Amino acid sequence: MKISVNYVSPKETLSVIQSSQRIFIHGSAHTPTYLLEHPGYADYVPVFLSEIPELFKQNILPIDVAIVQVSPPDSHGYCSLGVSVDIARSAVNTARYVIAQVNPNAPRTHGHGLVHYSRFQAMVYCEEPLHTANFNPLTSNIVERIY
Repeated sequence: MKISVNYVSPKETLSVIQSSQRIFIHGSAHTPTYLLEHPGYADYVPVFLSEIPELFKQNILPIDVAIVQVSPPDSHGYCSLGVSVDIARSAVNTARYVIAQVNPNAPRTHGHGLVHYSRFQAMVYCEEPLHTANFNPLTSNIVERIY
């Protein structure tokens, strides 16, 4: 069974975001860069990563909009948060509005990282490579000499 998804444009998707809203942006290899190409301003809240899910759940740091990158939905409608589930799962569970950048290059993982596509108020399709670490040869030689 194939799931029918109504993808929308980034402009339409991001039009719901208003000034002074608290926005969560999926990080690490899953940062949805296609949706973040528009310059803007942001604040940073220094906090331990392990404390963030509870701050979301207790509404101490309420999330207005969560923007995540996911794999395409499977035949049952589930997308995967991939290799960067950490606090993203809690953000998806607690945000009032959730935007998904759907990328076929996002790896499909199992477990707590699966999210049904019905949880997303907007989905944008974008096929782009994931972020990778690029270690130049100089770094490799230094590391080799240390060992």
